[in-house]
Amino acid sequence: EIMYFAEKRIGMKKNGKATLFVFGDMQLGSPGYKKEMFNAFKEDFLSTPNAYALGLGDYGDFLRPTMRNRIGEVLYQDDDARIQLDDIVRDKIDKIGNELSFMKGKIVGLNSGHHEWDFKDGTNSTQYLCRKLNSVYLGWSSYTVLKISSNDNTGRACGGSGVAIKIYSTHGDGGSCYNSGDLAQLEKKIAPYWVADLYFRGHSSHGELAPLELNDVTIKGDKPRLIKKTRW
Repeated sequence: EIMYFAEKRIGMKKNGKATLFVFGDMQLGSPGYKKEMFNAFKEDFLSTPNAYALGLGDYGDFLRPTMRNRIGEVLYQDDDARIQLDDIVRDKIDKIGNELSFMKGKIVGLNSGHHEWDFKDGTNSTQYLCRKLNSVYLGWSSYTVLKISSNDNTGRACGGSGVAIKIYSTHGDGGSCYNSGDLAQLEKKIAPYWVADLYFRGHSSHGELAPLELNDVTIKGDKPRLIKKTRW
């Protein structure tokens, strides 16, 4: 699996606050799509100062991998049919892009998911959506670094301390009936091998947050001392 990397710089006024919204699994256009939930998310985003977003995949409802393979066996033998279906899918993604346009330019990146469409040119539906929204394609799994620094009154970055936040994000596989089961997958299979401040996983659509506290050592000052670091 290819690991994707991205960087997003955010300029803030001193003592300012930015909010990162995490969304995904909308499957817009499918029977399970909840318009009222999406509208509530949109209202919350638009009413929040300095709002940014990170997508965890499955924004539309195209074909899951097993069905893509079956249909692909037929379509790969008929270029005209595949081009026609590509055009139909692009039209649907245009509509999804219009729904998400209120976040254009504010999306840190978009992970891909299970319900993708692979175009004849080798790209997929999430990559096409990224181009519509001026966003970065994050693939299935990604490392994103948010660099937050202070701005002066003109909006230009100025000197002084800043902060870098490392994010590991993936659409995810499998699912548990319980939030604890999904969190355990992150804690056991990802967190020990990928150093990050935040770990995000979609797919099972559970909303839960858990800290993982680690011991570390710093040599700042006269002597080494023990410090605590929390990953979420």
